[in-house]
Amino acid sequence: MLFRSGHKRGIPEDRLIGGDAMALPFEDKAFDFVIETAVLHHVPDPARAVREMVRVARKGVLISDSNKFGQGRLPVRWAKQAIGALGLWKPLIWLTTKGKMAKWSEGDGVYFSYSVFDTLDEVTKEFPRLIWLTTSSIAGTDLKRGAPQLAVLALKL
Repeated sequence: MLFRSGHKRGIPEDRLIGGDAMALPFEDKAFDFVIETAVLHHVPDPARAVREMVRVARKGVLISDSNKFGQGRLPVRWAKQAIGALGLWKPLIWLTTKGKMAKWSEGDGVYFSYSVFDTLDEVTKEFPRLIWLTTSSIAGTDLKRGAPQLAVLALKL
């Protein structure tokens, strides 16, 4: 259920729609664009949520979220790349979380291991043109390994 405190922010209550990211209450292609900002790393099945975003979008989607591969010191980022390339990411997370698959932090609450790169397949089937953005000056030219947060704007050709 969506958080319904919009009236405190000047949004009338009747303008808010309760829903679930895994089953959006809208028809196919109901919106020109669908935008996600910093939510997918809180969702246990981000691929399913992204498929829903793509389903209700007509022209494109914008995903702005974390990039697990670009977080930590350089040797840690290299190790993450290798673990991901070997297909061992989920077993590693299972071991490090003792089967919970989620972690908790004071500043972020419950969160899951996620990277914008994890859901590209779901996005590019419908919106193959990608424009990458980062807010980090440390990213350099290798966004996957260098940017802790990323945004990708995916559009129709």
